[in-house]
Amino acid sequence: ISNIKKIEIHTSQSNNTVTLNDLSPPIITSVSLATDNSKIAVTMSEAVFSTNGGSGILEASDFAFTISGGVATLSSAIPSSIDISGNVYTLGIPLSGTPDGNETLTVNPVDDSVYDILGNEASTSQSNNTVKLNDEKLPFILSATLAVDNSYIDITVSESVYNTNKGTGGLGVSDFAVTFAQNSGNATGTTISSVKQNDHSAEGIASALVGGETKFRCFLTITGT
Repeated sequence: ISNIKKIEIHTSQSNNTVTLNDLSPPIITSVSLATDNSKIAVTMSEAVFSTNGGSGILEASDFAFTISGGVATLSSAIPSSIDISGNVYTLGIPLSGTPDGNETLTVNPVDDSVYDILGNEASTSQSNNTVKLNDEKLPFILSATLAVDNSYIDITVSESVYNTNKGTGGLGVSDFAVTFAQNSGNATGTTISSVKQNDHSAEGIASALVGGETKFRCFLTITGT
């Protein structure tokens, strides 16, 4: 490049730079679920607003939930509450039913509802926006079958069970309580002598529990006949 006098323009100039406009929409960078499944904290990549003019505080209705799997459902797709701290939006989850841990909860911005300061709109289809709900469903006994000779009871429960709240340890005698009713019988009482796997009818041969079983055998000691 040169001027009319054939003087070549210098290759090092000033006043020759521009900053590109931000066209990147705000996104969800992470979500964190409360232990009791009551709330989910949604972290946005930048400050967000309810209008494309860089103003307006987000409301609960600016987000929407969907859920799949498991047994619990949503009483509403709209969060039940919203708490804001910086770029973190903590949303109340309107659950119906007791989660069994197989539910996947998804949160997304509602269309025309979430913008950054330059007016870039958040997509209604995000990544990093799903969580598995925590299992709140209590295990329960499905069946109890007494041996013909009254030497043990086979127990089947609804899910894998342990003797600690950390998902470890096999069940033991102290994990059960026995209520005995004599009625008109001759036996005067019974206790559980051991809890083992239901792989043998002989108490001394049956295998020890390791935790996570859904079936096990409670060997009995009966007083009287």
